[in-house]
Amino acid sequence: MRLGTGLNKSVIWAGCSMLALSATVAWAGEASGPAPSFQLVPPEQRLHLVRVVEHALPLFQVVMVGMVLATIAAIVLWAVCQLRLLRDRSSPVDGALAFLSGLVVAAPLFGAAIAAYTLLHVSLGIANLRPTPSLIVLAPGFAEGALALFLGLLTAAVASVLHAILKASRTRLA
Repeated sequence: MRLGTGLNKSVIWAGCSMLALSATVAWAGEASGPAPSFQLVPPEQRLHLVRVVEHALPLFQVVMVGMVLATIAAIVLWAVCQLRLLRDRSSPVDGALAFLSGLVVAAPLFGAAIAAYTLLHVSLGIANLRPTPSLIVLAPGFAEGALALFLGLLTAAVASVLHAILKASRTRLA
């Protein structure tokens, strides 16, 4: 009987808490006024991947393009090695495995370094400008950092998967 009583008390307290929470949320909504209306930015002013890369420093542009090219090179290298292994089972693939291993390690580091440096620039901009820049002004910098990190992780992920497949193919066909 006590278990039922304790359970009922828990249910009652949970119900009271939910009622108080919903009343607080409703009161806060009334106090803050109507919700803002959002409008979509005109197409010529929208931020997209090309504009993010255009906004980046030239060195960062080179590194970002380099990561995309490294991803493409990894795919091509993997395909060539797979064809060689199918034709000649003793074909050496150690160089390709080393290249893919290097990409797995280096690409995320390059992406993270660019992202950190970009966020450092954003932080300096926030600290040194008055009035503090709006999010609209800072958004390209945040997008640049996110894109750099994404490209580094994507390159590493592709290289890691291709490395595992190539290594398994070499072992299976040997």
